Amino acid sequence: MAGRVKTEGGETRSISVTINGSTTSAAFEVPGILVGLAVPASVAGASMTFEVSDSIAGTFQELRLTSDTALTVTMTASKTYILEPSLFACARYVKLVSAASETSKTFTVFYRPVA
Repeated sequence: MAGRVKTEGGETRSISVTINGSTTSAAFEVPGILVGLAVPASVAGASMTFEVSDSIAGTFQELRLTSDTALTVTMTASKTYILEPSLFACARYVKLVSAASETSKTFTVFYRPVA
């Protein structure tokens, strides 16, 4: 379910993404550029990485920086993290990957639509 948050300079929207019984969410489409990640009240993993693909049924690959290290968000429960939009410019279809198996945890992913 997508939500909307009005912000200065444009509109930020959100998608709820659940990880249940594993480390990786189902693939989801981002109709824009990722800009934030809200972590639920309790999480098992201490960090989050991302897998991306050019199609929903395609081969997903770990999103890596030019230094060849995984793009990683160190996370704490009940916090929201800013994601640098330029790092997600190629991320049309995404999977969230927690550092530990999660049991029915819903994360909120924020994105900005692209004109």
